[in-house]
Amino acid sequence: MENVLGTFLEAVRKEKNLSLREAASKSGLGHSYIRDLELGINRKTGKKVIPSINSLKKIADAYELNIYDLLDKAGLIDLEALRETNESTRSSLEKQNNQSSPSPIPLLYEVKPHIELLNAANIEKYIYYPFSDGTQPDYALKMKGDSMARAGIDDGDIIYMRSLDHPEYNGQIAAVSITGNEEGMIKRITWSSNFPMFSLVSENPNYRTINVPFNKAEICGVYFGHFKPEKL
Repeated sequence: MENVLGTFLEAVRKEKNLSLREAASKSGLGHSYIRDLELGINRKTGKKVIPSINSLKKIADAYELNIYDLLDKAGLIDLEALRETNESTRSSLEKQNNQSSPSPIPLLYEVKPHIELLNAANIEKYIYYPFSDGTQPDYALKMKGDSMARAGIDDGDIIYMRSLDHPEYNGQIAAVSITGNEEGMIKRITWSSNFPMFSLVSENPNYRTINVPFNKAEICGVYFGHFKPEKL
């Protein structure tokens, strides 16, 4: 199998005229580990090297690279697919947002992958964001069930979302579509450097945490706010 990540990292390091020890000093990683990453194998065990997100983040910072480019080259996400679907979503939203000020936003039936998110069949109706603070979300969803109750989001609440394809911070509430699941979900999304998966956490102890590989979970939007319709 082609060593895309390793070949790229070695080329960047040499382009920056960094020795392995200099790269190690800048990143905080061991020079032997960096060389293993470049080769794609652990030279002691002969096994494929699978970098952690934390290691890739350190290298991205040291080499002044985009972390998502490295995640893509490591095979943890499909960056091109995310860009294409997100661009499609943004294009649809821009057309809607040019209608008037404030602009109506689509209230969706359910969480779906970006490529299907704003299909006409998934739009229940258009609504207005009820707060005039100069900003507004891209779309809205109606909460189903009580899995986010401890976050104050109850069944029937309207959740406003921004159309981002990645969480902005660890622990953010997001709309997530999982490969193979017909309908997505609203969860708090977390991860750690030594566990190559997203953990989808409910705000209700009666629901279990769902662990999903990065390349099986598509972030379809991040939490912007919510309100309870009965209080309007």
